[in-house]
Amino acid sequence: MKTKCLLASLGFLYTLSSPAQDQKTQPWKKERDEITGHIDHALLKTMLGTTSAIVALLRDSCLSEGSFLPSWHGKFVSEKYSLSSRIKFSLECHFQASGRPDSAGDQVGPASDAHIRIQANDFTGLFRDTLYVNGKIFQTLKGTTGEKNGFTCFEYAGTGDAAAAEDTTNRETMRTKIWLVTPPDKLPYTPLTRREYLQEASQEVKMEKNKLIAAIKEQMPVKSAEAQKAEKEKELDDIGQTYSGVEREMRIRRFLESYKTDEDYQTEGIKKGTVGIDATLHLMDSLLTHLAAKELTKPARVSVPAINFVAFEDSLPAGRMLVQVNPAYFDAALTADKAQCFLVCWNYSPFESMAADIDRQLNEKFDFKKLQDLLEK
Repeated sequence: MKTKCLLASLGFLYTLSSPAQDQKTQPWKKERDEITGHIDHALLKTMLGTTSAIVALLRDSCLSEGSFLPSWHGKFVSEKYSLSSRIKFSLECHFQASGRPDSAGDQVGPASDAHIRIQANDFTGLFRDTLYVNGKIFQTLKGTTGEKNGFTCFEYAGTGDAAAAEDTTNRETMRTKIWLVTPPDKLPYTPLTRREYLQEASQEVKMEKNKLIAAIKEQMPVKSAEAQKAEKEKELDDIGQTYSGVEREMRIRRFLESYKTDEDYQTEGIKKGTVGIDATLHLMDSLLTHLAAKELTKPARVSVPAINFVAFEDSLPAGRMLVQVNPAYFDAALTADKAQCFLVCWNYSPFESMAADIDRQLNEKFDFKKLQDLLEK
């Protein structure tokens, strides 16, 4: 059952504002936390401390100035409700433009959709969609946009986990930046190499070719030799009965020159029907044979079914890196409340001045290394 509780009700309220703060810094408003399912209080206390430490890191390392009002709350989901052996927890921080004080003394300004979500023990929001290759399922990641703050950054248009829009000029479209923070040299997924993709994909295409050949054979059945011989003789007899002299000889000659058995017609149908598949197989074999070994070890970026493969899509906006989730990533020896990875998701509109200012501070000042230090190694 999903419940909401005040942090103060558990006695774990952390004060995030201080008289020593920069005068430009607005107090960070604490909202009610959300708790789904039953979570042991000792575990909850650890996670509350982690979320509060992250908020302090956001406030102190980058979001220390600007005309915005931050508010935040934590979310905690029992492992019974997360389909995982780990407790998933996160904090959400929303921003509102500052304005005139209201009756409570708060600076109230225009609302904004800009928000930061930092979630622990859940990296699924990084994946865009799935792609089957040779019967095996692969998650896909959009091509990275390089490193920011020392960590790989992924950028998408839209705020949904499977956002399809990539129009970065549309002022109505929100943007999403995602940073995956893990211990050094450890990832929760394994990229599929180009060599592995070509090997798997070629097997799938061969199976598709066999299916197509079977369908063509069903549509173009081969009669017995006796039946075909009888049909041939009947055609010759009909010509002999219909024509005479030179005309008959000419028509018999043309018939015999153009005559094909059912086997011939079927073979031609298969060749014609599989010409595209054969071209794809030839391309895959050529890449496997002629690409340098270093090129074949690069991650495979593909967004189409194997049978439609024409090239790796490293330079295309729709290109997706194929990965497999590493089932051994999470250390089972650590208690469920320990953060083993963080996913920093920043949703904003670059055309909104307040959000653009927050984006600048995140990119220039946020200390991702200190966030990494909060992980259990």
